[in-house]
Amino acid sequence: MKQIQLILLFSLTLSIVSCSGNDDNIESNNFINPPNWIIGTWLDETDPDWAQIGGFQFTNDNLLDISSDNTTVVTNLKEGLQDGVNAGVISVDEVITSNKYELKILSNGPLTSNYEFSKGTNNQTIIYALSSTRNVILTKQ
Repeated sequence: MKQIQLILLFSLTLSIVSCSGNDDNIESNNFINPPNWIIGTWLDETDPDWAQIGGFQFTNDNLLDISSDNTTVVTNLKEGLQDGVNAGVISVDEVITSNKYELKILSNGPLTSNYEFSKGTNNQTIIYALSSTRNVILTKQ
């Protein structure tokens, strides 16, 4: 489900960006600003292995979706979203609290992506809301 949403998001971004005008003077924005408590790499280590979703790597200004074997960046959100934001077709909204980080990606069309993370019971886990009915516990690496 997550990969389908990301593929749709980037397809939309690429199709719209190809129509955008000259953007030589557009400044780069830091629209991904994860809180310090979530910075690092978090992987799904649940059993069975084949059901794992992979994980995420948070930096000061980016969110990377990584493969379950931690070897491949599936999606680099900062790079993928910058073109859409510059073209005015995508906006990014963040909700940051002491125990929650939510990144909402809104497009001018029907496509919306939502990444919602909350602190687990200790500093070694976070909970990723994969859907409205499924949470995934990610472990800090």
